[in-house]
This record gives sequence, C-alpha cells and structure tokens, in this order.
Amino acid sequence: MKEPFSLEWLQSNNDTLFVERSVANALVPERRFGVAAGHHGQAWTAVAGLFGNAASNGIDGDGVAVAARATVAPIMTADETLHLGLAGIVRNRSRSDGAFGFSSPAGAFLFERPLVDTGDLPDAASVSRLGAEFAYRRGPVLIQAEYIYAALQPFRGPGQSGSALDFQGGYVEAALVLNGEGRAYALTPQSGTTYATFRGVAVPEAQRVSHGGIGVFELAARYSAIDLNARGFRGGMEQDVTLGLSWYPEPNLRLIGNVIHGRVQPGEAQSATLGTAPFSVDTVIARLQIYW
Repeated sequence: MKEPFSLEWLQSNNDTLFVERSVANALVPERRFGVAAGHHGQAWTAVAGLFGNAASNGIDGDGVAVAARATVAPIMTADETLHLGLAGIVRNRSRSDGAFGFSSPAGAFLFERPLVDTGDLPDAASVSRLGAEFAYRRGPVLIQAEYIYAALQPFRGPGQSGSALDFQGGYVEAALVLNGEGRAYALTPQSGTTYATFRGVAVPEAQRVSHGGIGVFELAARYSAIDLNARGFRGGMEQDVTLGLSWYPEPNLRLIGNVIHGRVQPGEAQSATLGTAPFSVDTVIARLQIYW
C-alpha cells in the first residue's frame, strides 16, 4: 500500500489534476509492504504504519520505516473545504540494503532518462521525510500546495564523520471546473491509507455526451520544483510549469492534455549525457483514460 505521505501521492491516479504528478513526487516513496492503522473524527484524520521494502523488490532489502500523517479540515462544507496536513517518515537502513537515491524525469514518466538524479548513494543509513499540505476548495475552484523535505544521514564508523544531505521540493497548483461541480472532499479512506483526499470530477447525467450533453471541462495550472543539491553535492535542480485541460465526456472516461515547460540544472550524475549548463525542456503529453 502507499505510505501515509503526500496529498498528491495519496490521491488516486483517476483523480489527479494532470497526466503526471509533480517533480516533487520524486521525494515520495513508492508503494511498500506494510501494516497501518488509522482513525478519523468529524474533521480530522490520523494514520500511522510500519513499512518494509517496495512491492517490486520483495518484502525486505530497504530497511524499516515508520510513517504517520495527520490532517484537519477547519472548514468542511458541501461547497467549501480548507485542508491542512502534516506527515513524516523515518526509514532506518543497514549497509546490506544497498544504494539509495532520488531522481525525476522530464515531467512525463514515458521518458526513462531522469533530468535530475542523485545517482546511487550507498552510505544512506537513514532517510527522513517531512511533508506539509495545504488545500482550499470553494465551488469549482481548487488550490493545492505541498512542501517536502528529505534528509539522508550517512553511516558513521569509528573516526568517520559524514555530512547529511538535505533535499527539498514542492508544488502549487490550481484547477477550475468550467461547467460542473468542484471536486468533493473524501475524509474517510477510499483504500489503504488514503484518508483526507479530493475525489475526481463528477459528470452529471444531463451533461454526459451519451445523453446529449457536452461533458465536463476542467482547466488546471501548476508550478513544481525539486532541489537535489546539498552541501557541495550536486544532484541537480528542476522547475516545471504545467498547463492542463481535461474533458470528461462520461463518468468513467477522461481525455487529458498537458503542456509542460521545464528549466533544468543537471547534476553530476547526468553531466556525461546532459552536460553541466542549464537548459529548457518542453513536453506535450496527452492521455485517454478509462477508469473505474
């Protein structure tokens, strides 16, 4: 399941505003084997768990993590929601767990080559993450933002003194449903640890194309950034601006188009293929999505 961390990550792929998540998502762990427990009240949630390795790599091999997330919604009505959240993960690793690293592609995961990359960091004894969340919805308008901080502590033997590496990233995004209702707030989990997230765009019966309507349209814009440079270490920096338009002709059908402009300062791990000078990258990506 997903570790309870990052509002953007916990939202289903069916409900994200854009084709891909922000570049800051590179600092968020993928799905892991684990166990978690959560609870919620009328306007708050809390969930914590213990997690091992990623599902693609086996149960063990990347240490053990303790993760927790808490949220509160001071405003929560049918037409308006204010969401605040705080989450943290501490993962302890052994020398036998191998290398660790962060990387992010060109705003579209169809591209395998990352634009910023720490490379393998074999000395990561522990990895700590802290995330802060903000979201406000009023009617058809949604504004959402996150800041993520990650720190890697090295192994230290007798006479050794390694420095921690601090990385950070975040995003600010906004969306407007042009001819429909705004995204509903889901306090209780839809699955696993996904407490306190926003659902997708609803398509009323009268607006379905199959019923003679034109569907529902949604405009979205996002600024996101990731900084993998720290204390003389150069993993690179990337800033992206994304514009998106989504069309929902039916409740389970979505056509998304995104235009992404990125500004990249490559790191040392990418200097052989991308050079060392900053450069721009532009991406146009579309997705026809059938979901349920």
